[in-house]
Amino acid sequence: WFLCALTASAACTEQSVDEVTQSTDDENENSAPDQNNSQPALVPPDSPQGPEPILAPDFTQWECPAGWLVGALPTADDMHGFHTCRPPELPENCPAGYVPTLGQTECAPLGPACPQVEPWHEEVSLRARTEGFNGPIHYVSIDGDDMEGDGSRAWPVATLQAALESAEPGDVIAVGPGEFTMAIAITKPVALIGACAGSTVVSSSVPSETNPVVEIDVEDAEATVHISDLSVMGARGGVWMTSPGRAHIRAVAVGPSVGYGVFIHAPSAHMDIKDIAIEQTQPWPGSQTHGRGLQIDSGGSCSLQRGFIHNNHDVGVFAFNPGSTVELEDVAITHTSPRANDQEFGRGINIQDAAQVTVTRGLIDHNHEVGAGVIEESSKLVMTDVVITNIQPLASDQSLGRGINVQEKGRVEIRRALIQDNRDIGVYASGDATNITLEDVAIVGTMPQASDQINGRGLNIQQGARATVNRALITENHDTGVLAAESGAQLIMSDVVVSRTQPQQGPPWSSIGISVQRGATAEIHRTRLHQNQMLGVLVLGQGATLTGSHLQVTDTQPRGDDMAFGWGLSAEEGGAIDLG
Repeated sequence: WFLCALTASAACTEQSVDEVTQSTDDENENSAPDQNNSQPALVPPDSPQGPEPILAPDFTQWECPAGWLVGALPTADDMHGFHTCRPPELPENCPAGYVPTLGQTECAPLGPACPQVEPWHEEVSLRARTEGFNGPIHYVSIDGDDMEGDGSRAWPVATLQAALESAEPGDVIAVGPGEFTMAIAITKPVALIGACAGSTVVSSSVPSETNPVVEIDVEDAEATVHISDLSVMGARGGVWMTSPGRAHIRAVAVGPSVGYGVFIHAPSAHMDIKDIAIEQTQPWPGSQTHGRGLQIDSGGSCSLQRGFIHNNHDVGVFAFNPGSTVELEDVAITHTSPRANDQEFGRGINIQDAAQVTVTRGLIDHNHEVGAGVIEESSKLVMTDVVITNIQPLASDQSLGRGINVQEKGRVEIRRALIQDNRDIGVYASGDATNITLEDVAIVGTMPQASDQINGRGLNIQQGARATVNRALITENHDTGVLAAESGAQLIMSDVVVSRTQPQQGPPWSSIGISVQRGATAEIHRTRLHQNQMLGVLVLGQGATLTGSHLQVTDTQPRGDDMAFGWGLSAEEGGAIDLG
C-alpha cells in the first residue's frame, strides 16, 4: 500500500469502476433475455478501500528550563516546527567573584557579597553558611599574627595553617580578604569559609604534582568538611579529596591551577558542590598531559549544581572506574583545549571503565574532538535538557568534532536535546552491546570533517550497536542523515523527520536520508523523509533490511553535481524493504 499511497489517486480508482459499469450495461443491452433460463443481473463491485492515511510524526514539545530561549526548527514545508530550547549566550570576561550561569545573560555573583565593614561576615551569617559546624570560630586575617593572635575576632591569626592546627572537629575557620600563599591539608572535619570568592584567595606558587593547593584528607568515612566563599589557585592542583567521607563545596572559584582543578580520588569519597567555577587548569609542566577541570575516579562521587567548567585542557569532566558517579545540574562545560603533549582530546565529558554521569540542564560548547564520550561496558551517560554544539576537530589532524561518541558497550540516554553545528557525526555509536536512546532530540547542521571534508552525518550506528529513537528531527546534516551499517547494528525509530541532507563536501558527494547497509536492520514507524538529495532511503547489501509502517518519502532532489538520482526508495545488492 505504500507504493499506492505515493502513486495512485481516488480519481483513478473511480474511473476504473465507471468503465466496468459502463461495459456491463452495454453487454446487457445487446443480449437477448433468456425467458427459460433467466440469470441474475450483474452488480458492479464496491469501490476498493484506499490505503490508510499515512500518519505524520508526533512530536512532544520541549518545556524550556527557566531562562532558556524557545526556538522552532522546521521539520518540513507542510508540518509544524520542532520545538527546541537553548540557554542564552553566556557572558564573557566576568570579574572576580562573578561567574556565567546557565539561563542568565549577565554575570552572576559567586556566593554572597563581600563584607563591607569588617574582614568577615557577622557571626550569624557565618553560622548560617556553615550549618552543622557548631564549634568555636577561628578568625584569620592578612593583618593577623600567628604569635600574638589567639584566633578570636579581635586577635586573629595570620595563616590558615595556624588556624587548622588549633581547630577541633566541628569548628569553623573564617578567613578575611587577601591572598593566603600556602598550600593546606584539611585533616579534620572543619568548615573553612572566606569573606567572598572575589576577595579571599588561597594559593601556592610552589609547583607540585602530588599535593594540591587545598587537600581534603580526613581519615573518617563519616566525617564532613565544608569549604565556601573563596578562590583557589596556584602552580599545582586546585581542590583534591583523597580520603573517604563528605565535602561540601559552596561558592568556590578554582583556577588557574595545574593537573586537576577539582579531583575526587578515593573510594566512598563524596563531594557535594553548589556554585563553582573551574577554569584554566593547565597541563603538568613535565609531561604536558592532563589539565582536566573535574575528575572523579576510584569509586568516588560528586553532585554538582550550578557550575562553569571553562578553558581547561584534555577533558572538562572525566569520570573513571567502577562505582564512580557524577550528577551535574545547570552546568556549562566549554572551550576545553587539547592536551599539550600531543594535541589530542579536548573533550567536554569523558566516561569510561564503568563510571556513570547524569547531566540535567547542561551546555557543552566549543570543546574538541567529542562533546561527550562514553566507552567500555557499564559506562553510562544520561542527559536531559542539554545543548551540545560547536564541537571542534582534533587539533592534531583536524578530524572528528562529534557531538556524542559511544563505543565498546557504553550506554547513553538523551532526552530533550539540541545537538547542533558539530562535525563529522552528530551522534555516533559503535560496537556490540553499545546502546543509545534518543527522545525528543534535534540533530542539526553537522558539518563534514575539517581534515578531508567527508561525512557530516546526523546519526551513525555500526558494528553491533543499537539505537532507539523516538520523536526526533534530523535535518541539514551532510552525507547521510541516519546510517545503520554492518552486521548486528539495529535501528528502531518512530516519529522522526529526516530532511534536507546535503552532499558531503568531498568525493563521492553522496547524500542520503536513511541508509541501512551490510547486515544492519532498521524498524521505522511514522517517519518522514523530505527534501533529501540523491536517495530518500537506501538499503544496501545482503542481510540489510528495513521494515516499518507509515513512511513518507517526499521531494527527494537529484544529486547536485550531475543531476542523477532523486529517488525515493532503493534496495540494492540483496537489501530488502518491507513496509507492510
